[in-house]
Amino acid sequence: MKSKSNNNKSRTATLRAAIVVLTLSSALFSCKKEEIPVYSGSDYLHFTRPATDTLTVSFGVLLDRNEYRLPVPVTRIGTLSNRDMQCALTTDAASTLPATDYEIKSEHLVFRAGRFNDTLHVTLRKTPAMDNERFLLVLSIQPNETFAKGMETHLRMPVYVTSQVERPDWWTDEYANAFLGPYSLVKYQWFIRAIGRHDLSDTPVNEMIPLVKNFVTYLRAKETELGAPIEDENGRLLDTIPYKNV
Repeated sequence: MKSKSNNNKSRTATLRAAIVVLTLSSALFSCKKEEIPVYSGSDYLHFTRPATDTLTVSFGVLLDRNEYRLPVPVTRIGTLSNRDMQCALTTDAASTLPATDYEIKSEHLVFRAGRFNDTLHVTLRKTPAMDNERFLLVLSIQPNETFAKGMETHLRMPVYVTSQVERPDWWTDEYANAFLGPYSLVKYQWFIRAIGRHDLSDTPVNEMIPLVKNFVTYLRAKETELGAPIEDENGRLLDTIPYKNV
């Protein structure tokens, strides 16, 4: 009898402990659940890039172009829509780019149906002042009847606009010694004409060889067409390119 009584007491204690654990777990789950934001029937819009990620657009590498359609990647939060949705953008007071140098058209601000990510567009215009100065355009999400503001850290998109060109980060001394030779603005612009790209920051080294071959072939053809060597401050471009296995 004594053993049976002890067993009953042990079972009762275990049961009480289990009830306490279940009660605490339920309370903890309820607290965590309340911390999760719920988007009930509303659509929220923000830029895909965080506001700390500054972009630079240079007409100096957009050769022979006086206008540029700036892609503006955006993300929406809400239920998937089966209709196009109108977005609205405005400019921040921090902007220094004159209003005549850009255009925000409503027809370029449509978030297409069936998407959570899309790209809007803003038109930038080249001006002579950009040759010597860098202007700032800060785009901001504007709430409208379709969208409320989304993530706070993604509501601004800073863009520097200029015609100035700096030596790109990917044109390192190693790349210069192995492939393209010393950097110059003239060489960089002819390189862009030859391969149709200006940013090679994510290009593997093994893919540089065909690009340089195309560049050399392009320069030879252009010199034949022009009837004169193409030069920069270092001399004839073809003579300054180390890789000549073409």
